[in-house]
Amino acid sequence: MELAWNTQKNQMSDVKGKEMEQDRKGTVKNLDIDLNRTHQNYDLVESDLTLYQRVKERVDFAKETGSRVQKNSVVMYSNILTVPEEMAKSWGEEKTKAYFESCYEFFSGEFGNENVVSAKVHLDETSPHMHLHFVPFNKETGKLKENIS
Repeated sequence: MELAWNTQKNQMSDVKGKEMEQDRKGTVKNLDIDLNRTHQNYDLVESDLTLYQRVKERVDFAKETGSRVQKNSVVMYSNILTVPEEMAKSWGEEKTKAYFESCYEFFSGEFGNENVVSAKVHLDETSPHMHLHFVPFNKETGKLKENIS
């Protein structure tokens, strides 16, 4: 099976930009996006809060539990998990959805369900993909950590 996975470290100042991108707010410059299909996108993390508010809530908790959070601290990892177009077509909608749910469950198990702040599946582009964001907490210490392993 083919999988494209891209990950990026983010500071608090990056979070609103990631939110704009995943929620299709502002000017959409990517010509591969079909705005007529954007309503098909969905988030596996149910919340009334924005992505920024979800991350800030976890960062505030980190501060309360003794983490030293500075302006340049890594507070969120952004991941894009992509299923190639041909594979998604052969799998069909249900198997593709189950695949993204499995990815979400894996990240929740690895980093804690409360730390996976968004898992937004985009079906409005050529290849289905998921923007999955998590706040990196160390399970043993309960503190924010910049590097994950």
